Amino acid sequence: MALESCSLKDWLISLDDSGFLVQYHDSIASKLDSVAQIVETYAKDSGEVDPQFFDDAGITKLGHRRLFQKWFRENCFVGGLWVARYKAGSAKLAR
Repeated sequence: MALESCSLKDWLISLDDSGFLVQYHDSIASKLDSVAQIVETYAKDSGEVDPQFFDDAGITKLGHRRLFQKWFRENCFVGGLWVARYKAGSAKLAR
């Protein structure tokens, strides 16, 4: 699934198969339109997520934060290039 065509809900489900992260959908959707916009706004050049994302989305649970951090580390900048590790059914960036 390409990042640009991935819905916020599908992205949240891809981060956590149990569906716990879907609870943040409305909070995220009220501020951001797409997963691409989330990456554009909150991904740091190091591949880490800006901690402001958690405040803006109302994500307080450490375990939930770690799932988002893992996704950003695995799917964002590495040496200035977007990572293209694609897994079936997940919202991964394409080169």
